[in-house]
Amino acid sequence: MMYIVNNRTKEHRRADIPEGMAGWVMDGSDDVWNAVQADDDGWIPWQSGECPLPPMSKCYVRDEYAPEEDGNQYLAEDVVWGGRLGTTITGYCPILDADIEPEAPA
Repeated sequence: MMYIVNNRTKEHRRADIPEGMAGWVMDGSDDVWNAVQADDDGWIPWQSGECPLPPMSKCYVRDEYAPEEDGNQYLAEDVVWGGRLGTTITGYCPILDADIEPEAPA
């Protein structure tokens, strides 16, 4: 699975880009989008640094102590991405609007 990531806004979108194209750049009028490789389940490897997502976006995270997703959703701004509190994030999975199922009508 591939995502394209906006360098300015950090927005993630699923992309229909052939495997092996990670790092490919699409230059828009005001934005630059990079292709990022994820596994088949949508997990993107992470090795520390600044938050890779918009602050109020939802995501799942994996860390060195819980290498498998635990089902908990987090706001990106609430995750310690730099690993300074004793836990190192090893991967994340953005929850995109298309992933959220609509509520059943009342």
